[in-house]
Amino acid sequence: RDASSPIADDVLSAGAFTGTAKLSEVNPKTNKTTTRSWTFSLPFNLIGIDQGDQDWWADDWGEEN
Repeated sequence: RDASSPIADDVLSAGAFTGTAKLSEVNPKTNKTTTRSWTFSLPFNLIGIDQGDQDWWADDWGEEN
């Protein structure tokens, strides 16, 4: 957490997934293959959530603890 890359207080960690997509096509007239590729990045945040007691789900289903 710093001024150049601010992260909210509830974010435990942040990162990015980087990948490459590739597409190849054959021109039927010349029989030559053209290949194109793209590099992409998808940012993500890991957020911690306090779920309280281990039986936290019971209230959602109308069950008693």
